Amino acid sequence: MDLVDELGQLIRVKTASPTYSLKRLAALPPDLNDVYRGRLLEAAKAAVEVAYAEFERARKTGWENYLGDLAFARMSWMPFAEIRDFQKYVNEVDVAAEDLGDSTFGFGVLEAAAVDCRRARGSVGKTADGILKGGVEAAQLAEIRWVVERKCMYWAVVAMLDARIEEAGRAEGSGGAKESGSGSLEVPVEI
Repeated sequence: MDLVDELGQLIRVKTASPTYSLKRLAALPPDLNDVYRGRLLEAAKAAVEVAYAEFERARKTGWENYLGDLAFARMSWMPFAEIRDFQKYVNEVDVAAEDLGDSTFGFGVLEAAAVDCRRARGSVGKTADGILKGGVEAAQLAEIRWVVERKCMYWAVVAMLDARIEEAGRAEGSGGAKESGSGSLEVPVEI
């Protein structure tokens, strides 16, 4: 019970580092009570929604105000950013790996990439199968770990986007930004 309470608090913390949380999650017994597992999963899902809302705010602010900022555009891209459901994520990764494998098939120069794609797809499939064979308990614990990692990824991106917005705002305020011919604001970009 104490570990579940501690983990619930850790999951809710705004952090970009999942290391400690994941170590504590690994300490959970595999036969954890359904109620406790459910509480942790709900806490993780709520935390990822908060982090995602902040990610959307930062991304929208940057897109609206600093459209010409190439660094901001790079920072605001996150793989599968819109996906916050574990099963959908597993399915999307599987499809992406299959598409990548298909697109590299038959090109000698890309044959090594094709092999890597098939290996990645096999790994995703084994992970999904292992979770399903482990039953609801294993699936929920795997989902909790994934959601905690996802939440931390959103917070890491938010920190970068907010720093870039602040930097671009300072450049704009000091006359570092300039008007482009279209009337939109162009911010100098560091590449």
